[in-house]
Amino acid sequence: MKKNLLITLFLLILAFSISGCSNENKKSSVYKYGIQPPMEKLYWGMTVSEVEKALSIKDGVDGVSYKKEGLGTIIILPNQLDLFGYHVSARLEINDPPQQDWMPFKTESLYSIKLLFTDISKQDLKDKLNDKFEIQGRDWTSLKNNSCTTWESKDKVSDLSSNELDKLKSYWNTLSEHTDKFSPAKENSVDDSINSVVLSINPAGTDASLTYNADTALIINKLCLSKNYN
Repeated sequence: MKKNLLITLFLLILAFSISGCSNENKKSSVYKYGIQPPMEKLYWGMTVSEVEKALSIKDGVDGVSYKKEGLGTIIILPNQLDLFGYHVSARLEINDPPQQDWMPFKTESLYSIKLLFTDISKQDLKDKLNDKFEIQGRDWTSLKNNSCTTWESKDKVSDLSSNELDKLKSYWNTLSEHTDKFSPAKENSVDDSINSVVLSINPAGTDASLTYNADTALIINKLCLSKNYN
């Protein structure tokens, strides 16, 4: 009897250990590559319900609002965050689930986060972002004469593990096979950065937006968490 109890306890401990490893593997897989979202609890590719749970938010509560736009949902967080020494509002953009049968994942996906700044110090903000991303951003000017800066992730597609890279290339091939000459798939390269962030400052130098783009980080996360990935 005592022996059976010990065996049962051992199996329970083993089960919890395996579960813990599985959760840790999931966590590490979705935070591993690219520039991460500015909110620590978020990762690229999350669904609306996952974002709600992570940030403890609901539509219509504490000023939070949802808006259906195009093929997705925008979650607006008014004056919710203190980032880079500024009080900012945020727009979280989440795509609807893909409708194509051939897509390897069928859920919504957090693909972009836009932070909105007011009353900024232009150089102060740029300096803080250069420090944050540990690279010097590339400056350019938009058609609206906004001063823009792009930071690309330091890691590139070529930094993926061989297994992850094989799966990503397979996804690229599938995407290419299902697009035609009227809507060609974006040309991809292993030399591409995983994702990027773009700062846009108005001509007056007082207001700015900072857009985090998921890009390839979203696809990697979705493939890692998809049954079709294994």
